Amino acid sequence: MSSDPKALLRKLSKDELKRQVAIPYFSHLGWKVTDVQSEGDITHGCDLLLVSSVLSEPVLAGAHIAEGVDISNRLDVLREIKLYADSALTYRYGADGRGRLYKYYWITTGVISSPTGEAAIRDELDSSSGVGRVEVWDLDTFYDRLGKTDILQRLESPGPADGRTSSSRESRPLKVFVSYAQEDKTQVGDFCRRLKEDGFDLWLDKEKLLPGQDWKFEIPQAMLSCDAIIVCLSKTAVRKKGYFQKELEQAIGLLEEQPEGDIYLVPVKLEEVESPAKLCNLHWASLYEKDGYESVVRALKKCEGELQKAGKL
Repeated sequence: MSSDPKALLRKLSKDELKRQVAIPYFSHLGWKVTDVQSEGDITHGCDLLLVSSVLSEPVLAGAHIAEGVDISNRLDVLREIKLYADSALTYRYGADGRGRLYKYYWITTGVISSPTGEAAIRDELDSSSGVGRVEVWDLDTFYDRLGKTDILQRLESPGPADGRTSSSRESRPLKVFVSYAQEDKTQVGDFCRRLKEDGFDLWLDKEKLLPGQDWKFEIPQAMLSCDAIIVCLSKTAVRKKGYFQKELEQAIGLLEEQPEGDIYLVPVKLEEVESPAKLCNLHWASLYEKDGYESVVRALKKCEGELQKAGKL
């Protein structure tokens, strides 16, 4: 990495930011991305239209890329953020004119000055339809999001001319989504602390979800962005009606999209319990047995190795 990797983002043109950074990033998260400005069919609010079909109905989101725009006061917010967000969120998308954005990303490679800019953004969006639906990323936020991918590394190493190969790049930790019933949160919390100590990057709802975020939207997107999924099974979990069963269905749907033979979905039994029929083809780990935890780590390490071999980690 360069001594100032953020400077690399700052130097990119808007078109380069879209093609080399934003489109690969949102594609990595599982969105189907269309450069609508290039296609010319949408002119207000969005540069990119994002479509996800993880939920029962397709979900639309949009993104605007602001090259090097700094935000420091309320006028900047009104002129640069609210104007675009209001336009995007009220626009009707699709041939039938019925599609509306569920989420809008306003992204700049500039800087949002604290506290004036941040306070103005919060106040203006709270007074409009953008509350809870707009995410504003400045250079620091964008860089942090990209840090969990290899996008910046590929920008710095576009080819073999610098002498580095993909195998010599520093790999990121394996990202693992953890699904569990809330009644099991104490035992799951202990389990996850051990996994973090062993170097895995975990997605847990109680740690990742922010106040005001729609968990029914954020959780499926998180599942898409992770490399593997752990499903924690207990007597309570398998009998419980509600969102845990929905998560399980979504995890199985994502499993069906993976290459045959690769490890992706890891069932983990927290206690002696019959495995759900929908998981009958998968071998499970029993956390309450000797070497149960170690078998989970071995499975995740195998998954990690498969992704590294494929150049995806």
